[in-house]
Amino acid sequence: MYTIIGIEKREGVYEGNAYNNTILHTTYTKVNAGNTIGLCVATLKIKTANCPVIALGDCVDPLYDKYGNIVHLNVSSKK
Repeated sequence: MYTIIGIEKREGVYEGNAYNNTILHTTYTKVNAGNTIGLCVATLKIKTANCPVIALGDCVDPLYDKYGNIVHLNVSSKK
């Protein structure tokens, strides 16, 4: 599970292809990591069309396709 600490929208054209992505800045805790203290950070990218309504503080669990792209987010409300 990842906790959202920032949300960013990115739109544009890359090599003739339009894109519209939502970038989620998140924190998470490593499981079974004896040498890790505190939180870890990760950036998650999802197509805006696939992104549910989310807010800062929400916890998300991403679902990936066979190419490693996030296609769905399971969202649980703020802690």
